[in-house]
Amino acid sequence: MQTFKVTKKTDGIEFNLIILFVISVFLVSYIRINMITTASLVAILMCVVFVMNSLLKGRFSIVSHPVQKGMLALFFWVMISLLISKLDPSKAFPADAYAYVWAKGLSSPDIRGISFLIRLLLSLFAMNFIICTVNSKERFFKTINYYLLFYFIVCLYVLLQFMLHSLLGIEIGELRPSNIETLSRTGGYLGESSILAGVIVSGYFLTIAFANKGHQRLWFPRWLFVAASVVATLDLISTFSSAWILSALLAFSILSLKHLGKRGLLLIFVGIAVFGLIFQAEIYEAIFRKTVGQLSHINVRTSSWVAGISIFFDHMLTGVGIGQSVFFVPSYLKDIAVNYFLVPDVFLSLFLASRFPPMNTYIQWMAETGIIGIILLFYICYQVLRSGRGITDPENSRIVKFGLGGALITTMVAINASPDYLYVGFLNFLASMYVAGGRVFGTGTT
Repeated sequence: MQTFKVTKKTDGIEFNLIILFVISVFLVSYIRINMITTASLVAILMCVVFVMNSLLKGRFSIVSHPVQKGMLALFFWVMISLLISKLDPSKAFPADAYAYVWAKGLSSPDIRGISFLIRLLLSLFAMNFIICTVNSKERFFKTINYYLLFYFIVCLYVLLQFMLHSLLGIEIGELRPSNIETLSRTGGYLGESSILAGVIVSGYFLTIAFANKGHQRLWFPRWLFVAASVVATLDLISTFSSAWILSALLAFSILSLKHLGKRGLLLIFVGIAVFGLIFQAEIYEAIFRKTVGQLSHINVRTSSWVAGISIFFDHMLTGVGIGQSVFFVPSYLKDIAVNYFLVPDVFLSLFLASRFPPMNTYIQWMAETGIIGIILLFYICYQVLRSGRGITDPENSRIVKFGLGGALITTMVAINASPDYLYVGFLNFLASMYVAGGRVFGTGTT
């Protein structure tokens, strides 16, 4: 471990906003001020700083990078599709939509689409801001160090929460009953187990990469990464999130041998086997059995998928408008409930009370932005992953392609189980840092 000096230029306002974004995403992302997350507020500050700097320079200039054109094309298409949905009589909201208790303020039929469009704009701008600002090795590693610092804090908090509840019966944060009577799913400070699992996964691959081999620019010793890997694994298991755990295993199987080598891969598989033996009953009941049950029976989640796909086929070209599928889902669910001999009123109560869109990010995106929107989204994903192709040095490749890429692949797979992950949050940060890493280390130098 070796300390290094950071110049005054590195600590400018723009870079400090990156650190503030890290804090807001990984520590207080779901604290809201008038329905606006702290991460979105930081993204607004990024917009303000960019405009002010441009005015002082006398010109508005944006640094070009591979993802930029796709991001702009996606935003303009979503804006066009939302406008079309407002003008097309066939996309008029069902009358019941105006009577829902939650359909007020930013979630009202008149404003919800525009508010989601603004959220998408902030998300794309935050990504662009991070990519352009993290433009040197010093900035890249300093961002990673701050990121790991707050990641360790989160992991320690979740471990403390889990131990206090398991050993002493003391509850802090959010705890939810699991399928097994004696254990609960930890939700940490975020209040939702699947969201917490995503946050844990977001730094999990980096932690393992540095546990396998340290780096001279890190602030932390290697033994701390080894300990953090164990803690993060326990934390991830305590969430019992089948989507995130299985997706992480898939990413490991794709990336580990190439970037960690046979020795590193062997140690990981031994660790996985040990945890598997210790938590075999919990893993079977809360993950594999739950997954099979979700996919083999009609339930709230799978029914929302059917509803979302039906919305897509009815509005294939432009969708029903960003953020607006939630108003159409209940009317589609009525037909689904009848077709499967369920009680429609009982079946719909969850959706009407909780404003569920299709509970799958990709199906939701298809329903809301149509076939062009989903093609542009996958194009951006392709461009993000392609941006690391120029990294040839094994050490840098391990950090970017395994550390950030593993978390990115896991997230892209796991978000098929939940809606609304495409807006301001940790996915944006992972994608931005992956692209920034490709730009910084693209020559293959150390």
